[in-house]
Amino acid sequence: MISIISFGYRNGIPEEFVGAIIDARVFNNPKPSPRLLKQNGLSKEYQALFFKDMHNKEALSEAIHFAKEQIRHNNETVIAIGCEQGLYRSVAVAEKVYQSIKKSGYNAELVHSALEVLRLV
Repeated sequence: MISIISFGYRNGIPEEFVGAIIDARVFNNPKPSPRLLKQNGLSKEYQALFFKDMHNKEALSEAIHFAKEQIRHNNETVIAIGCEQGLYRSVAVAEKVYQSIKKSGYNAELVHSALEVLRLV
């Protein structure tokens, strides 16, 4: 089982982390607007703006390649994807990495740790 976990560095790296980290802070954030700030990385509107950026498209391709290389070496791994808050960039990137891994036929799960914390509050 492959686990993909999005997280916020401000809350620390997840304790269950045993594999690899993808640092989503290298991705460009879309220009903030009051409307986007009410959303998160799961939002289709946010993702459309986020992945419209050419740098982000290229970085996503590299992140997916990196994740698949990690899985090739260990198909029982955890891949943690982090950004500052764990609400926007890491969530959007984790969604795409997860979709690509599933499409490749791997058994995977996806957890958005910072979004889970918000739901508990």
